Order: sequence, then structure tokens, then C-alpha cells
Amino acid sequence: RAVASGGTVLAAALPRDVEVLEAGSRLAAVFIARWDDKAGLDAFWTGGGSADFAPAAAVAGSRAVSVKGVPVGGLPDDFLPTIATVEAPQLSTPPAYMLVQGSVTGLEAIQEYVGIIMPMLRERRGYYVVYAESSDVEVLHGAWSEQAFIVSRWPTIGAARDFWWCGRYQDEAIP
Repeated sequence: RAVASGGTVLAAALPRDVEVLEAGSRLAAVFIARWDDKAGLDAFWTGGGSADFAPAAAVAGSRAVSVKGVPVGGLPDDFLPTIATVEAPQLSTPPAYMLVQGSVTGLEAIQEYVGIIMPMLRERRGYYVVYAESSDVEVLHGAWSEQAFIVSRWPTIGAARDFWWCGRYQDEAIP
């Protein structure tokens, strides 16, 4: 249905195939798709996508959201690593996606965090496909109350794990 409505499926996984990196995060099925315009997404959701989501919707805490992605052409000043500014290798293995939802409690600390991780993403050829604030999140099912919704793409699951588990991220960025 996603492809028939003009979408591109970036990732789809059952909970058994999803790796939770952040302690305390809930394991869930994941479906990430991209449409060139909101009309295509709306056609998917009203044309049966919401019915396809029904089994997941029955799980307590499930949610479906629509978020405007990072433009394929990148963003002004290239602050964020995007497909326009990071050369992604063409590999025979599928890429990995990291989904982050959260809220900021200290602006100065998050600015330092961002300053540490942006070069790390570029080094590992990771980039953002979604980098949104809460006002950009449309809830299609369930509830969502975080301040940020972020999806990054990595050339391999190994590159994503290397980012997450490396000393610089664990010992400098997180604290």
C-alpha cells in the first residue's frame, strides 16, 4: 500500500528484529516510509494503511506519527548531516535506521551534545532523514508528548552500533 500510494519504504521490522539501544526504551515494531508530499501519505493512511496498522494499534502504548522529513536537498548552512552532505556508500546490505524520541531539559547541555555527535555521524557516514520538533509531529494513532522526533540513517547496523557504543558517545556525549 505504501508503494502504491507513492511512498518509499525505508525500513520495516517486527519487534524481534528491532534492537533497543537506550535502557528503558520499549521494544516495538517499526515502519518508516517516505512520501514526496503529504497527500501521498494521507492516501496511504486513509486507503488502508490505518487498517494495516490495526494489529499494532491493539498493543498498549502503540503510536503512528507523521513527520516532515529532512529535504533531500539538505538544509541551509549544512548544520545537519543529510543525504545532500554525506556520501553514503552503496552496499549490498541494507542500511540501519535509528529512531530517537525525547525531550530536552537543559539547552546548554544539549548544544554541547549536538556539537559532539554531529562530527561522529559524518565520520560514520550517518545522516538524518528526520529531525523534527514536537510541533512538526502529527499523531495518527496513540499519544506522543516528546519535544523531538529524530531518525538517522546509517550505512550498516555496525556503523550505528559503533556510534552508540563508542567511548566518545558513552563517556562524553551522554554525560
